[in-house]
Amino acid sequence: MLWSEADSFTEKSVQELVQADVPVSVVFFDKDFVLSQWNETFCRILAQYDRPVPQLSARIPYYEYLPQEACELVRAMRQARDDRRPVRLPNLCLRDLRAGKAVESYWTSYLAPVLNRTGAVVGVLAFIEDVTEILRQKREIAVLRKELEERDAALRVLMRLREEDRTQVVQDYGARIQQELAPCIVELESVCTGQKQQSAVAALKRRLGYFEKPERRLAEYGLTPREIELAQLVREGLSSKAIADRLCISRESVNSHRQHIRRKLGLSGQTQTLKAFLQHRRTSL
Repeated sequence: MLWSEADSFTEKSVQELVQADVPVSVVFFDKDFVLSQWNETFCRILAQYDRPVPQLSARIPYYEYLPQEACELVRAMRQARDDRRPVRLPNLCLRDLRAGKAVESYWTSYLAPVLNRTGAVVGVLAFIEDVTEILRQKREIAVLRKELEERDAALRVLMRLREEDRTQVVQDYGARIQQELAPCIVELESVCTGQKQQSAVAALKRRLGYFEKPERRLAEYGLTPREIELAQLVREGLSSKAIADRLCISRESVNSHRQHIRRKLGLSGQTQTLKAFLQHRRTSL
């Protein structure tokens, strides 16, 4: 709030607040709720809503001057006067006609009893703030937040589908390698009889196995497709930041995936790095 909330005010403090230049309406009612004093902000707000400033000589009770919807404010004023304690009334909705069109405005009020020197209640001091624009902005922010959440959900679905497509492409590529090169390796095995030749063919077979289906071997450890993808980037030597940028995720998510991968590969509690393990075991992963 823009004022200092207090349990009660004195007649002297009422004068000071009414004369102060504050962006909140300050209005003093006597114990019969007749408007007795107000500040310039109150007059500007009345003009904004095409309402005349009441005449002091008319001694019209405030509840007769307000729209019908403000009966809640009247109850709060009576409660502050009779119970001798402050009452806060947030986001009171008032409906009005302006240029033949229904208009809603919202107000937050803080009402506190005013005491004289003997401690008797002589009226109620009201701080009234127009929060219509604030609530409108909050509603717009809520709508934007919902739209962002929906877009984020859609993006996550697209990323998941992209990941599934990538995994399928790799698997299809491995199957094609197997289909095209396996017969050639069989033929090489039949003609390569020397020890060095056989060693070369064995190395070729191991390499072929590495490029054929790495996802399937990593999956045998219980790794998810995302963890498999991340493990391959770790094996290539990418840093956590580079992996986060590549996969469009946070570094915290990368570190969390790394911990899960270490646990599934049996590296928990060991000093060996994940990168060293993956590079050393590349032919069997």
